[in-house]
Amino acid sequence: MRAIERRGYHRMQDQLAVEITPVTRADIQSREADDLLGISSTVRVARDMYLLDLEARQIKSDLHDKDPVIAAYFSNLSKRMDLLAELLIAGDDAPQVPAMPAMNVSPAGLAYRSEDLVPEESFVAVKMSFSEPTLVAASYARVCYSRLLSEENAVQVGLQFMSSNDSLEQLLARRMTALQAVERRKRLRGS
Repeated sequence: MRAIERRGYHRMQDQLAVEITPVTRADIQSREADDLLGISSTVRVARDMYLLDLEARQIKSDLHDKDPVIAAYFSNLSKRMDLLAELLIAGDDAPQVPAMPAMNVSPAGLAYRSEDLVPEESFVAVKMSFSEPTLVAASYARVCYSRLLSEENAVQVGLQFMSSNDSLEQLLARRMTALQAVERRKRLRGS
């Protein structure tokens, strides 16, 4: 797959509950984005549980081939952990920000429309709330561009994530894969 095609494959139009907060370089150096945005330890644990479950899926698949009974037990255990994670964060840090209009999202960053120009090369903290599964992710980002859209009274802002760990990238990649699968199913049913 060519680089351009692959980049397009790892990009999606999505509506997320996103909170964007201007920050300084000192904020980035002194605190994690999770801390600055007030993401609770409960929500962090739920996110980590989800990421661990993603890692375990291949193991469960291999185990199913060897011993279906044990695999069924682990699958049941995984479902219980998912329910526990949802219970932990229900109301604790549920998205309070309405979903923004469709934005272009990739594991490397996002582009969105704003009413105001945002200074290029400035920094922001980004909090994204996902509904399926119920998760919250945070990252610092650099403003790559802020362009006035001629046809509308709006500004297109492009952000590049500065995440030091790959949990945000894993969450976005997983969400993109799930949304792309839904789109493929719709296209197949429609044709």
